Amino acid sequence: MKKNIIIVTLAFVFLTLTYTISYAQCTTNYLKNPSFELEAQTTLGNHFPVPAPFWTVSGGTINLVKVDGTNYFGGPNTAAAGTQYLDIVNASATADQSFTITCPSTITFSGDFSSREAGTNWIAKIEIVDAANVVVATSSTRSFTTADADQNPPGADAVWYKMTGTSGILPAGTYTFKVFLNDYTNFDNAFLCAEPGCVLPVKLNEFSILSDNCKPNLQWKTSNEVNLKHFEVEESKDGNVFNKVTTLVAQGLLGEANYSFKNDLDYSPKTFYRLKMVDNDGQYKYSDILKFVNNCGKQTSLEIYPNPVVNTIFVNYFDVNNPTGKLKIVNSNGAILKEVTIKNGTSSVDVTTLAKGLYLITVSGSKVYSPLKFVKQ
Repeated sequence: MKKNIIIVTLAFVFLTLTYTISYAQCTTNYLKNPSFELEAQTTLGNHFPVPAPFWTVSGGTINLVKVDGTNYFGGPNTAAAGTQYLDIVNASATADQSFTITCPSTITFSGDFSSREAGTNWIAKIEIVDAANVVVATSSTRSFTTADADQNPPGADAVWYKMTGTSGILPAGTYTFKVFLNDYTNFDNAFLCAEPGCVLPVKLNEFSILSDNCKPNLQWKTSNEVNLKHFEVEESKDGNVFNKVTTLVAQGLLGEANYSFKNDLDYSPKTFYRLKMVDNDGQYKYSDILKFVNNCGKQTSLEIYPNPVVNTIFVNYFDVNNPTGKLKIVNSNGAILKEVTIKNGTSSVDVTTLAKGLYLITVSGSKVYSPLKFVKQ
């Protein structure tokens, strides 16, 4: 009997630990601007209708209210001074934000609701909707009444009520976080996370390698660096085994961020590079692999890869007399479908929109290079 008790106890401990570890993974908020902050706005309140960045509001007009931390009629006073939240002004509405998961995940979500003033009854809730507009998860709900309203002093101040929800395992895809609001609604602290955490919001807009005095100068641009921690630059001599060269801390910008790294120690005739983008919770993803060719001693060179190509084709270009070239993509009928500027080094060209088939790349620099053929799959 003692053995049985020990076994049961250990099983219980194991299950408890498993649950704790699983829950801890789902702590990163993948929503952008979840607290409706506007740093450029110093005075916010009723009758200051402004858009909420990254949110789409349908059916009503909104205010972004900034709490003064003492007694603010028209909003809950439980928040610290300076806290902002969303206020619906004149109609029932929804506030939406889309997000994408890249692997099957369980979604945990929540948000804080309160009643702005006395008015009609309304129900607070959040829904997760898939790309076909099918509801795949719903939060808890609360029926607000006039008793919840923030009244003129000396009436009781309104308080926040948190609505929470958890989905089943959802397939990879794009979904919408949808908040249901009313003319008398305040909303704040939107939250959404995915377990096992396969949402990495950062968008890599550009990635290229310039030839800077025969040394590789990596340059890239990003946007939407929500929860992004840092970049790791990795290099390889064969394109298979990569080693970290350096780490660059993410700027954390929602708008465009620019980065560069020059590897003065690279003397190799050919080196492969990639970026490892690491999130705050340890999740990461890689960029495409770029090949840098050291063309010192040559006058001109031109190379493209991969071939066939699916989404992005990379162009190794070097012209000692003209470090900037004009690239054109031409179809079988001779029509120019794309024209971009490339520089000495490796440039990426997006061919996602091209139909499947055979194409030509022509480049002009100090000379006109022979056309290169590639197949779009």
